[in-house]
Amino acid sequence: MAIVTQDMAGFTSGDPRKSFYLRNYEWALKMTFRYIGNYEVAAEAVHDCFLRLFRSMEQERWTKAFFIKAAVDGALQGAAQDTIQARARKAQTYLRELAVPNGEGADPSNYRAVIAQVLLLPLYPRLAYNICIIEGYTGKEAAGLLGITESEVAEHIQIARTQLKNAMVSIGLK
Repeated sequence: MAIVTQDMAGFTSGDPRKSFYLRNYEWALKMTFRYIGNYEVAAEAVHDCFLRLFRSMEQERWTKAFFIKAAVDGALQGAAQDTIQARARKAQTYLRELAVPNGEGADPSNYRAVIAQVLLLPLYPRLAYNICIIEGYTGKEAAGLLGITESEVAEHIQIARTQLKNAMVSIGLK
């Protein structure tokens, strides 16, 4: 138990894992105690579970996964409003306000043009492309997030790649 306490104490105040732990510890302990019936053993089990959870994921991916899930859910909820005109407005908003090059030496104008083209993709190809190609998730993970099959994810990625390639050629980028 001392090792567990020491590991948990190592989380800094800005660490999202600490915040997650503090928000969820009480209900996790109550639930675990109902199963085990011994407070000390339940507390140790809860600490062990949190540690295994945190160690199983890189902090960046763990935090990013929550945002990706929220973004996918938001996009799917707004699917009815995902029209060509709406996507064009989103691309213009991105170009005006949100564009930030990613990585050293990235040409900001090319980067903006590419991301604007991604925003113009239809909903499912855009989501599948973002999840698998940009974020590096597997087809199975993407299928789970999107509520479709892995083969449908692969089809959407292919559609996205084809449309992006055609768009890049038409605007003079390769």
